[in-house]
Amino acid sequence: RPLDLSFPLSVFIVSETALENPDERSLTMTDAMEPPVSPIEETTSSVVPIMQPQEGEGTPQKPAASESAGKSARPTKSLWARPMMHHDGGESASSLDTFHTTSAPNAKDIKRNSVDSHASEKSKSSTIMYGHESFESFKLRVSELCYQLWSAPSSRQRLRTRLIRLLGLKGTHQSRSTDSVRFELERLNGGYNRIILIDAVNKKSLDRKKYLLRIPHFNGGRPDRDVAILEYIRKHSSIPVAAVVKSDFTSDNPIGKPYIVQDRIPGLDLQNSNRPFPKLTHDQKKAFAKSFGQLQFEMLALRVSSPGQIEPTSKRATKQDFLMRHFKVEGHPHGEDRQLDESSSSNAIPSYKNTLEFFQSQFNRWKMVAVDKFFSKVEYMERLSAIAAQLDESGFLGDDQYCLCHLDLATAPRNILVDIGTDSSLTIIAILDWDDAVFAPKFVACAPPMWIWAWSDDEDEDERRANDSPSTLEGQELKRLFEESVGQEYLRYAYQPQYRIARKLFEFAQHGIHSSWKMDEANKMIDEWASMRPERMPQIEAIRFDNEAA
Repeated sequence: RPLDLSFPLSVFIVSETALENPDERSLTMTDAMEPPVSPIEETTSSVVPIMQPQEGEGTPQKPAASESAGKSARPTKSLWARPMMHHDGGESASSLDTFHTTSAPNAKDIKRNSVDSHASEKSKSSTIMYGHESFESFKLRVSELCYQLWSAPSSRQRLRTRLIRLLGLKGTHQSRSTDSVRFELERLNGGYNRIILIDAVNKKSLDRKKYLLRIPHFNGGRPDRDVAILEYIRKHSSIPVAAVVKSDFTSDNPIGKPYIVQDRIPGLDLQNSNRPFPKLTHDQKKAFAKSFGQLQFEMLALRVSSPGQIEPTSKRATKQDFLMRHFKVEGHPHGEDRQLDESSSSNAIPSYKNTLEFFQSQFNRWKMVAVDKFFSKVEYMERLSAIAAQLDESGFLGDDQYCLCHLDLATAPRNILVDIGTDSSLTIIAILDWDDAVFAPKFVACAPPMWIWAWSDDEDEDERRANDSPSTLEGQELKRLFEESVGQEYLRYAYQPQYRIARKLFEFAQHGIHSSWKMDEANKMIDEWASMRPERMPQIEAIRFDNEAA
């Protein structure tokens, strides 16, 4: 038959090879077109990072690892209270709405439900807070997405079948049945992401596989960056993170939004479950303290040459190489004027002579975007830059080395999934929520998790007392086990108050000041530094305003 020239040339080279060897046609075509390996295909990732972690103090013993995803929230515990952060739901008692589907929904059903459906009482939070389509209609779009990802024949399978028919070759390939998998959809609680549990059930074997579909609530969400961070961690460490099995960073899909699909493995969420951290046995807490110290030690060993955030070099979901980029600086991230500064918009790789130059560069960038409208912010940035110079002169900006920082593990047992065996065994199977992970000066990663040995139900733990001897023998043992596992380099930065000031300074350098309560936090930090600075250094005064908003 005449060949269809719309096929890629490389495909016809394979076909011609097959025709020259009639006895090996089926084998050649099978090898060339790669038949499906399972009812649930995984996306492969080719990761060749441009930046390599620098050598650290070695690698601790890998905890038994598995993947999951799910988020929880405990009030943040720190010297200066942060706003409550909502996190993506995992095993949640308040999970709502289950939807079953055995085939792709009709496109007319999707359109009709998009127009006619109203938000139910159960989906009010997402629909009203973020202006989302209700779950009742959105689940039809998710069903169509599941059909495309797992039930429908892939483009490679369709191409292979068409070639076999065109060339009259013998092949053993059969298109995957579009009804081989049933999908059960369940809405979970989420914060920065809309979270939907996908339970894929093979209708023949009844095997089940669970996934989490994560869809950013906001247009500024960066699922491509999230995938890059996770792939970096998986490639360069033994830290257990949730595997990304599918992703699309465009809106050209049935749900009309970028998304990530991750493995979902059951486990105990230490923050949001019916058996949280305080209710563990002492032996389980001991196992946790040692394992958590090893994970912190391993993060401290993942080093690069400059602080910044990981960015993917490609928008393709199947190829995640990495570059370092400057932290984003916006004129007014919560208003209409969200203009980025020049460094945020460029592809330049950050490079600094030392940590002080990084801090001064960041504070100067914030000054430049605030100079026209927010004079008070300019004054704050000048004072914060002066504190950075005094910390550096005093020897408290570290050793100009930068490591991986999760940024949301020190103040509560959130984002930690464990597996409990006996009353004395516990294994950390996943560290969750890496969306805000960055590379920062090492002291940023060393905020002591004092909730392990000094848990308080009634009030926030005060980091200023993190190195106090716990009041109980059990607490003393937990603190000792964590410190033995985490290593001396971590402890060097953990307890000294000057490094606590430096950690807070980094928060302002990364995020700026965009509210009156952030100004209050800055004033508290300035006052505390004034009380501990060397007397030979000039005092830096806090800024006082009468009823002034940011």
